[in-house]
Amino acid sequence: MFGRRLSTGLGALVERRISSGARGPDPLDDLVAATPDRVLDWMRRKARLADGTRPGLAVCDPASVAAAIERGRALHGDWPTRSGRRRSDAWTQPHAGLLADLCGMTLQQVGHYLVRSESDVGKLRARHRARMLDDEDHAARARSLVLDALRACELRPDR
Repeated sequence: MFGRRLSTGLGALVERRISSGARGPDPLDDLVAATPDRVLDWMRRKARLADGTRPGLAVCDPASVAAAIERGRALHGDWPTRSGRRRSDAWTQPHAGLLADLCGMTLQQVGHYLVRSESDVGKLRARHRARMLDDEDHAARARSLVLDALRACELRPDR
């Protein structure tokens, strides 16, 4: 064995990347990078319509994201938000969004992981993305969650 043992989360991430079929440099990387912006935007829109994901690879495992959410909840406590007239827990929004964005999970996979419907997960992810643009507190907490999750995955170098 070289170096230290992989954490369970990092081991799961490696398995997910291996099972995705990607071997070595992806020959399509240059093709995607050379794609005109208009075509790339179209590809992203179609990927979102198809399964709620955008093209890209997983960089973190779901357990590390869940642990970051729980640490954030322990540090900051309840995070109430309003969706129309209904109050809800804002922690579910970044949880759904980060599972999709950091873990490369489809909305169906996120729904299964969070025990929610695919439709509900899609709404949570959309609210997370909108709040990232409109709510500085939400964006700051989400940035903190991302860094924490990546540290837990051992993929972000210490600073």
